[in-house]
Amino acid sequence: MPNQFTSRGRSNHRNRFVALLVAVASIALVAGCSSASSPNSQVSSTDMNVKFNACTEQLCSGTLDSKFPFKIEMPTKWNGTLLLYSHEYRPNVPLPGAKLAGADPVLSPEWTIGEAKVGKNLLDVGFALAGAAAPDLGWRVDEQIQAADALYGYFSDKIAKPDRVYTWGPSTGAVASVNLAQNRDWVNGTAPLCGNLAGLTRNYDIALDAAFSVQQLFYPEMKLVNYRSLAEAKDTYKEAMKRVNAAAKDQYGVGAQKLAVLGLIAVVPSKTATLPGAGIAGQAKAIAANLGIVLARSTVDRYAVEQQLGGNPSSNVGTDYYSRPTKTEIEKINKSKPGILVKYAKVISKGKRVPADESARTAANETPGVSGQQKVPFVSLHTEYDADAIVQNEGAVIAAANQVGNDSRRLIQANVISPPLFGKEGEVNIGAGHCTFTPASVAGTVVILDKWVRNGQFPTEASTTELLGPDSGYNPAYLHLKWPTGPTQTESSPTPTPTQ
Repeated sequence: MPNQFTSRGRSNHRNRFVALLVAVASIALVAGCSSASSPNSQVSSTDMNVKFNACTEQLCSGTLDSKFPFKIEMPTKWNGTLLLYSHEYRPNVPLPGAKLAGADPVLSPEWTIGEAKVGKNLLDVGFALAGAAAPDLGWRVDEQIQAADALYGYFSDKIAKPDRVYTWGPSTGAVASVNLAQNRDWVNGTAPLCGNLAGLTRNYDIALDAAFSVQQLFYPEMKLVNYRSLAEAKDTYKEAMKRVNAAAKDQYGVGAQKLAVLGLIAVVPSKTATLPGAGIAGQAKAIAANLGIVLARSTVDRYAVEQQLGGNPSSNVGTDYYSRPTKTEIEKINKSKPGILVKYAKVISKGKRVPADESARTAANETPGVSGQQKVPFVSLHTEYDADAIVQNEGAVIAAANQVGNDSRRLIQANVISPPLFGKEGEVNIGAGHCTFTPASVAGTVVILDKWVRNGQFPTEASTTELLGPDSGYNPAYLHLKWPTGPTQTESSPTPTPTQ
């Protein structure tokens, strides 16, 4: 779930945001000068005063199809673009350290660093905002897609026919947004933010890898799947974190070394928004903090997913853990602590593997996801160190698009935010943590997409740097990694009965 930070750089972020929105307002003025304009005259229209039916509380809020809560906000003057927002993942059980979310509709990100309101400022320069919520909590990408379909139909019928529609949103909302862009002719572009784009199966597999590694290194009796109750899952999480935190306190001993290796093997980030992860001891502290997030997914949240899917959807049967660390990571840890990578990777790899329940994995694989068939511009934003949704989620989309061909790959610009040099521990930094973005970079993502769709202006490194803002942390040199090697699932397990 996105995090909200408001502790630093407020006036600076606000000033940058205002400057960015000046660029948004100027889009229509330069549209006619583009050398690669859109072939669709309506999509590339420069009209900044498109007619629409004025909003009333009754017209622009309520429930669609008797189940999807929705809300619409219209600008004073409309540029013809509808930003259709799909909300973040909303767990159906209270995760450790987080409140249980409701089912209210959301129109735009409310969790950026600083006080600037992304939605309000986009509204002020002419974008229409709309959002509809899934009625059920949990991994409900199917319902989010249905809600977006209903909302688009309602908007077109009751408010106005938009010239352009961009789908956007964080977490599972990103999955819904890209799925819509790949499967709906009425979507002209998409802007996924910090998304679980590799889908339910792979994201819960990688969470299992972290829990499995904790089991092998710290907690041999740890139960990994098929929890009998929410209480059992919570107790498992509590005990696992007790042992992880104890290891992190062993800063210069075996505990910290094991956590450093675990981070590489299970792809748990070695930085957080407030922990720089310097040295083995610093990495261990940050990895332990990130395990607080990942283990919550693989215990408490897993229980809820198991209830939704009828069993455990995750597996690590056949997973090659030795292939996970990159060459650079191997060289770095061997230079710091020679021999520990091989030593503890061997311990993890020898553990008894966990097969998925066949029917549950099938159900997980059948949830709507993202393919490589990209038909409209895709501009994403992701932090480099994200424990909730690892940055390799974008790598999975890029790999799938590469298999389809150059036409699909050319439509994807996946922008990564990397942390700057960290200040003091505890100071919030962009580039690490889930959805830790400046408001200017989120609005800039919309601007980049709009310029591409309306004007045919392909995003260059220079234009992306300018539009995301100098404080964004944008890293044009970042090389996307493919999704970590996963299970072969050569074994299977029958779905357990309620008595097992």
